[in-house]
Amino acid sequence: MPHTLYAASYSPWSEKARWALDHAGVAFTEVAYTPLLSEASFRFKRGGLTGAVSIPTLLGAGEPISDSLRIARWADGQGDGTLFPEAHLEEIEEWNYRCEAALAAGRILATRRVAGSEAARREALPAPLRGALYPFFAPLADVGIAFLTRKYDFGEASSEAAEQTIWKTLEAGRLAIRDGGGHPVGDRFTFADIALASSLHFVSPHASLQMGEATRACFTHPALAQEFSDLLAWREACYEAHRRRAR
Repeated sequence: MPHTLYAASYSPWSEKARWALDHAGVAFTEVAYTPLLSEASFRFKRGGLTGAVSIPTLLGAGEPISDSLRIARWADGQGDGTLFPEAHLEEIEEWNYRCEAALAAGRILATRRVAGSEAARREALPAPLRGALYPFFAPLADVGIAFLTRKYDFGEASSEAAEQTIWKTLEAGRLAIRDGGGHPVGDRFTFADIALASSLHFVSPHASLQMGEATRACFTHPALAQEFSDLLAWREACYEAHRRRAR
C-alpha cells in the first residue's frame, strides 16, 4: 500500500514528520488536512470513525501512525537510522519534548493573532471558499478557531507565559548548539535538529512552508525573530544541508 501522509502545509508538526520521511528516503503522497472540513474523509481513510483525530498521520505503514515523533521513528527505521542514534536517544526525546512545549505555546499566540485578522481567517478556508463565497463561509473560520481553542484548552492561557516558554526553549537551543559544535545533541544531524529547527515556526516560519501572507504574519513574532536571528540562520543551514525531497 502506498504511503500517504495526512498533513497541514502550514503545520510545524506536519513538517517534522515530512522532514523525517524525506530524510529517510520514504516516498509518500501528502493529502492536505483542513480542521473540521477534512475530518469525515480522514476518519474513513484511517478506518476508524471514533477516537481523537491527530495530524500528521501516516497511512500505509501497517496501523495508522500519528504524532510526528512516532512517524519519524518509523521512517528512520526504513532509512539509514541516523536520526535516532541509540547512544543519544534519551537526549533526542528530551529535546523533542522541550520543542513540543514551545510549539504548543506558539500555537496559542498564533491562533489569537489569526482570530484578530480577517485576512488570515480568510486564508484558513479552502481556496474555493475565499472568493465570492467568502461572506457565506466566513463563520467557518471562527468555528475553526473556537474548535482549536477548546481542543488544546488554551482559552485562559497567558500570552506572556507562552512567550516565556518559547524564549526558554530557544535560549537552551542556542547554548546547546554553541557547546555542541552545531548540533543540540551529539556531533551530527539527528531528530533533535529537526525538532529545534521546527520550534522556530511560530517565531518566523520557514520560507518553504506554504501559507498565505496574512497567516505568515500571524505566525511571526518579530521581537523573538530579531533576538534569535542566529538560530534562524542555523535553521536555514539545516534546511540547505539536510532537507531533501523524496517525493
